[in-house]
Amino acid sequence: MFTTLALLLTGPRLAAAPLDYSGLPTIQAATDYRIVTESVEGVVDPRTRGTGTVDYTSTTVYRNLGAVGAVTITIPRYRLGDGTPDFTVIATWDNVKLNLKPVVDGASLTATATFTAQGTHALRVSYENVLVKAGYGDTQRKTSYQLTGNHPVELFTMAYRYSTKTAFGEPTMEPDLDWQIGPKGISVRKQNFEPGGRAVILEFYPFGF
Repeated sequence: MFTTLALLLTGPRLAAAPLDYSGLPTIQAATDYRIVTESVEGVVDPRTRGTGTVDYTSTTVYRNLGAVGAVTITIPRYRLGDGTPDFTVIATWDNVKLNLKPVVDGASLTATATFTAQGTHALRVSYENVLVKAGYGDTQRKTSYQLTGNHPVELFTMAYRYSTKTAFGEPTMEPDLDWQIGPKGISVRKQNFEPGGRAVILEFYPFGF
């Protein structure tokens, strides 16, 4: 009787929702190249009660230092939890949509493009992730982004945008990159930046938690 009553009161323990996320794209090319600029923006939807989303957009500008050649692009997709991430990613190379395909035995996506001789090219990536519950009592919301790769970026910027009624109090950011945190957003600007494979984690309490 007591077991039945406990189940009625508490119900079954639901598994935590998986945390899907992506990160900086990487490329492989036969020639050397510079990453001139790389910018990432995440716009937090105000519907944060378990159904909120973050719209991510990144733009990477490359400068080819050699001759014409093929470029292999990889866009990472990760999942913290069971299953395989399957969220939709859209990418363009010089404003031309790329034909993204899953890598062999993996969740990440890949496509090919072309470097022109001594050319400058822009890769733009966009996708949507769902905010997941985190913290004590699942009262926080969380999103993540992987700083993929070890190639230096001459000018790196990253920002999160949100409304004044999205976050209750000041959000927290990891790792410590000297983030500028305010009531409507978070930003960082770095020169000669090496991503190093670190994970950026944003957590906050939504209004009405």
